[in-house]
Amino acid sequence: MKKLIGIINLLSVFAIIYWNYYVSTSAINGNKMGQLSNEINSLFTPSGYAFSIWSIIYLGLFINAIWYLIQAFKGKYQETLEQQGIWLAVANIASGFWLWAWLNESFLVSVIFMLIILRALMAAVIRLKMEKWDAPKEIIGFVWWPISLYSGWITVATVTNIAAFLKTENFNLFFSEEVWTIIMILITTALFLYFLYTRYMREFNAVAVWALIAIAVRHWDSFQSITYTAIFCAVLIVVLSLIQGFNYRKTNPFVPSFLK
Repeated sequence: MKKLIGIINLLSVFAIIYWNYYVSTSAINGNKMGQLSNEINSLFTPSGYAFSIWSIIYLGLFINAIWYLIQAFKGKYQETLEQQGIWLAVANIASGFWLWAWLNESFLVSVIFMLIILRALMAAVIRLKMEKWDAPKEIIGFVWWPISLYSGWITVATVTNIAAFLKTENFNLFFSEEVWTIIMILITTALFLYFLYTRYMREFNAVAVWALIAIAVRHWDSFQSITYTAIFCAVLIVVLSLIQGFNYRKTNPFVPSFLK
């Protein structure tokens, strides 16, 4: 079964990379990713350059899939394979359906698929007991880091997707879109800090910093309140992550012994 899951996991990575390439070069329902996002123009959406993180995420997923397949056939980390299971493949497949729903302007359906992706990744995080034990470098590098980057960006993307859906529904209950964007930034920051202090997932939080800075860059000359809030939250996450990293340096296998 592990070998079959390993093959499915690798195929799902190839499939989602190809599907992303296809939709980026061909219009679906007359829409392309960047074009549709610009048309909706949700204030929570980061600056366009932020989405280049997908190249790193896909590289991490490819490395994880190759490692999984090798371990399934002749590796020693069988328990880790059982814990990871098929959840990354589920996330990749749901990601493909999300792209279809988004480009067909089925925004509520796209939110549902985004939540499925997030649920699958959180299942992997919990089952792998990520950052809850002193794992060897191989598991941290080949399993934890790819999942942390993927789940971190999907967490941001989920909020972005919800914000875009609300924008298409002309949602402006009580507050302006600017105020709601600030509220979403604060909620997102609180969520990432929760994971920082319950699972010590600093790589996961690094994605939040990347996204928050990109939000600040986008609104640098327009919505100063959003810019300052995003910068403050990004700095807060960085400072708290560095403090935590220093405090737990003795158990970090990547920190040289003379620094511990």
